[in-house]
Amino acid sequence: MILYINTEYGNEATLNVTMDDEIDSFGDLTWREFIENVRSEDISNNKNLDEWLLEEYKITSTMLDEKIDSETVNRYYSDLSYYQDNTSGGNVQAFSLIRSLQLFPMDQDGNGSGHGVELYQSTANGPRKFVFISDVDAANWLVDQAAIKGVQLVVVFK
Repeated sequence: MILYINTEYGNEATLNVTMDDEIDSFGDLTWREFIENVRSEDISNNKNLDEWLLEEYKITSTMLDEKIDSETVNRYYSDLSYYQDNTSGGNVQAFSLIRSLQLFPMDQDGNGSGHGVELYQSTANGPRKFVFISDVDAANWLVDQAAIKGVQLVVVFK
């Protein structure tokens, strides 16, 4: 796993993707991913799927594996942003990994810090999860502690 320390974004950490790459790929989802994951709709048992899709999204079931268009990204920007910031984004993956390692005291939401590594949620289960790595020493400490827990982690400052 690669933990990117995004120096242009205040040393915010992301897992396996840089913030710039994640920004560039924002909204790069199929209709199926968008409807099921972002909108939390269960389409697998929908008896009137084509009718429902046409009414709700102006698409047919043959379009489910096509990428959503920019109009959809703009229309559902807040839903997509919430999904990325709380479910799928590199920041969430970094937060979840470091939280799971239990390397320093944290509150019930995962907020905590130690040795130059900080986990922070803007609100409980809220709109954004953050990991900040203060410097190279903090990154080296994190790599060493992750290794002790059996997790191979490479840190890249970018």
